[in-house]
Amino acid sequence: ASAYQLALASSGALFSMSWIPYLIQVASYPDYLVAAMTLVGTATSIFGAPIWRRVNPRRYKLGVLINALTPVLVPLSPLPAVQFGLYAAAAFSFNAASLLGTYLFAKYNRWLGSVRSSALTLAISGAAQLGASGLGLLLDSRFGLAFALAASLKFAALALSALIVPEVAVVPPHLAKAYANAAYGATLMGYRVSVAITKETLVATLRMIALTLALLTLYIIYRIAALLLTAGVS
Repeated sequence: ASAYQLALASSGALFSMSWIPYLIQVASYPDYLVAAMTLVGTATSIFGAPIWRRVNPRRYKLGVLINALTPVLVPLSPLPAVQFGLYAAAAFSFNAASLLGTYLFAKYNRWLGSVRSSALTLAISGAAQLGASGLGLLLDSRFGLAFALAASLKFAALALSALIVPEVAVVPPHLAKAYANAAYGATLMGYRVSVAITKETLVATLRMIALTLALLTLYIIYRIAALLLTAGVS
């Protein structure tokens, strides 16, 4: 489940930071077209969310599939009408993918509690943004490779949703539950390891700060003593 959210968030971030520069640098779109396309995407997201909430959750996979196909279709035609349609489709379908992620978060909330599940979700989001930013810097202007990686991550999210979420899985429920339990165990182990590492890092940092303050205090005492001795000799 966390792997689904990580793949979805990182692919979305990588795709977003590659699409607009592609339109400006490669397709030579003027600023007003880019701004208008962003406005269309925002409006589609606003009106699309209530529609997906009325849809059976089993159909969310269709939204994830459409969202995964978008990076593949973007380089095929630079025509504004095509790009506007793809941007609207990406925004509309991402609502379904996000709602599926919200459903998974609700399951985390029941298993781990609100505090731990929120911490895990924030960690996943941060890791996704960090990974996507690193990939964006490495790829620079290689937009074709960026779109391919984004599509691969989105298809990975689709495969994960089809295997580990019993309510929307294409495999039998008992297999989906087995996969979900295995993923949950791996996620919980990773969470515990990350918490342990964070605690050890925090303790080591506090010890270093305490040692630095102690050495600084000794240095100040030494300097004051030296000044007093110098003044006494004079």
